[in-house]
Amino acid sequence: FGIFAPTLKKMFEAPWQRLVDLDAAMLAFLMDAFSIRTAIVKSSALAVEGAKSELILNLCRAVKADALLAGFGVSRVYPDQEAFARHGIEIRPHQFRHPAYRQCGPAPFMAGLASVDLLFNAGPQSRAILLGETEAGIAGGAESLSDVPILHSRGMAQALVGAARAKSRPGRGKAF
Repeated sequence: FGIFAPTLKKMFEAPWQRLVDLDAAMLAFLMDAFSIRTAIVKSSALAVEGAKSELILNLCRAVKADALLAGFGVSRVYPDQEAFARHGIEIRPHQFRHPAYRQCGPAPFMAGLASVDLLFNAGPQSRAILLGETEAGIAGGAESLSDVPILHSRGMAQALVGAARAKSRPGRGKAF
């Protein structure tokens, strides 16, 4: 947590006017933290038209993609798979398998949390865990009703509670 706290503090203290700008800053932070170097292209910059499957196909064509990595439910979302094939674009179904990793606190591992949970608990090993390049274990523990039920280190739990109690944006940032 400590290595990411200064950046997150600045991010949470910033006076964001639009949620999309905070999302973009968080995406840039996560890409850097996980060493992801894939270029980001906004669909609005591509000037393509279409709806549903046709729009996705036209976006793929605009960036000269030869494959589309599609999440669970691909057959319902992209019904025109033949059109993708005609344009030489392979649809590759993908279902994310959440990696298990050691928790810093006593609470047991819980799948499906935000990516920052992995960063806070595994630090520099986070990318290797995502890529399956490291041994991952689950640390067990007993939950205590006297502890805040947040699945992070005690310091992070205290910072989150402090941010929730703060009355202003700068106060929320100071909690970190």
